[in-house]
Amino acid sequence: MSPEQKLLAKWRSLPKDKQEEVLDFVELIHLENAAHKIPLGERLGRIRARIVALGKPLLDEDEIEKELASRRGRLLEGEPISEIKGRGQQMAAVLEKLAQAQAFAEIDPVAWQQDLRQDRELPGRDE
Repeated sequence: MSPEQKLLAKWRSLPKDKQEEVLDFVELIHLENAAHKIPLGERLGRIRARIVALGKPLLDEDEIEKELASRRGRLLEGEPISEIKGRGQQMAAVLEKLAQAQAFAEIDPVAWQQDLRQDRELPGRDE
């Protein structure tokens, strides 16, 4: 029995949802292959077409910003995007002042990292 026949026989014995997972996985591997890589614009177009076909509404620019902020942990419930951007600018200004004041000049970054880091032995690296 060839590898292709073995794969097909095993795939046919799976439940329908698992068959879909296998197909998704094979598609992912196929897309990762550089010779068969679909340009980003075309992939995004296909994704958009699937969303539209499912009848789901597309996000507008503000909704996209909110989704990104939410996933990055920066959005509080009901907080406007303008406030998030303003907070980022405030944080940058504070960090710049700390750098100018050399607030951390006395701290050796290597020693600090060694103090905080929890090293563990790696398997096969006893030497």
